[in-house]
Amino acid sequence: MSRRLTVKFMPPLSSTIGTKIVETEVSSDTTVREILVKINMLLGGKLPLNSSGVMEPGYIVMLDGVDIRVKSGYNTRVDDHKELIIIPVSHGG
Repeated sequence: MSRRLTVKFMPPLSSTIGTKIVETEVSSDTTVREILVKINMLLGGKLPLNSSGVMEPGYIVMLDGVDIRVKSGYNTRVDDHKELIIIPVSHGG
């Protein structure tokens, strides 16, 4: 069953890619990596992803307020989560 996931980009990343929010359809077994690759395609390759579908150093990725590094990293499944946030380490207040 698919559902909507909101992906938020914090400044200054949002300025770089030209949007603050993207919504996408996902299934519960979709991983964070798969979502980022999909969103990157929608944004014309503007996300700072490496060839493995992982954010370049300098970004924190949160799934419903929890850093994915304390879960299964980029292999974390979205399950019933509703929001993915990408925060540049040099983010604004």
